[in-house]
Amino acid sequence: MTAPSINFTIERRALLPALSAANRIIEKRNTVPILAHILVKPDNGKLAVTGTNIDVEVRAQAQQAGIPDFQPFAVPSALLYGAVSKFPDGCDIEFTGDSAAVTLRAGRSRLQLPILPAKDFPAATEDGFTHSFVLSAGVLSRILTTVGFAVSTEESRYYLNGIFMHPDADQLAFTATDGHQFSHMKIPAPDGCADMPGVIIPRGIINLLLHCAKAEGDVEISLSDRKIRAAFQDGVTVTSRLVDGTFPDYRRIIPSGNSRHYHVDREVLQAAVSRVSLVVGERSEGIRFAFGNDDVRLELDNPLAGKMEEAVSLSESYPEETLINLNYRYCNNVLGATDAAEMRFALDSATSPCLISPVTDPEAGEPPIFIIMPMR
Repeated sequence: MTAPSINFTIERRALLPALSAANRIIEKRNTVPILAHILVKPDNGKLAVTGTNIDVEVRAQAQQAGIPDFQPFAVPSALLYGAVSKFPDGCDIEFTGDSAAVTLRAGRSRLQLPILPAKDFPAATEDGFTHSFVLSAGVLSRILTTVGFAVSTEESRYYLNGIFMHPDADQLAFTATDGHQFSHMKIPAPDGCADMPGVIIPRGIINLLLHCAKAEGDVEISLSDRKIRAAFQDGVTVTSRLVDGTFPDYRRIIPSGNSRHYHVDREVLQAAVSRVSLVVGERSEGIRFAFGNDDVRLELDNPLAGKMEEAVSLSESYPEETLINLNYRYCNNVLGATDAAEMRFALDSATSPCLISPVTDPEAGEPPIFIIMPMR
């Protein structure tokens, strides 16, 4: 039986969040016309909108009941989202149309948009997932913030272009590195992830998942060895291909002999790094760290921009001074990836990896591990 022609009304406040979510994955320049569109269709009395770039699909359900059945259609995403975002707050939007065009009416505004057949829209498959577990949105957000900064952007090493999620005994581990900075954390393994494969969550959806995780409640994670799906309680579902590659054995790069431990206030050190970096040069982004008995001195001498020095008190230190040059960007990344009060710098020498971890983790569980490779 053919669905009725397009004829429904929806509140702007219900439609706009769904359009905003689906529009996030639409690329501004598309050589394939249908990929510049979103799919609009009825969904059990509600309205569902879907956007895709082939690798990632975002499906969002507008939180308003009573939407009648109608013929699904694909409409230009940027035009629809732009129009709805500019319609007056609190208005109702009426959709009417046929197989060629859809007309939107809101107050005294009227907009007609061309549409494409829903059958042309590339929809992701609904099945094939072998494992499923639940995380709270807060935990997912903490994982992405703690680990995501270290993901590589170098396309030649595609297997580093994501977060490696894998079971580790009775825990679920998350790891990322670009060869210069490294982040690793674990959480208690949720029910349902036993025997799951290790997978690489692609870099392209990290910020999208972070945005979606602002919604409260639980997130259902479903995955196979080829794709991952995250379903949020506000009606947004993100489905993505996984990175097709093998993540390297990261355990080999975690130093075990760094016995020189120094404890420092995280926020104070972060502010000092930010100030010293004011005179950083174009060719070198390194800051000289001199860890002593009472404080750590930060020094940067740039003949073209000036010389800057800072000193930050240590709450715990090693009897001998340790010198090391670290990239200020990587330092900011690590110090901004946790809200711990104090950080432990575990060092060995000027040429050995710098191992950093929170002294006390504000969340329950094992604290994360960070590594910054020294600059020569």
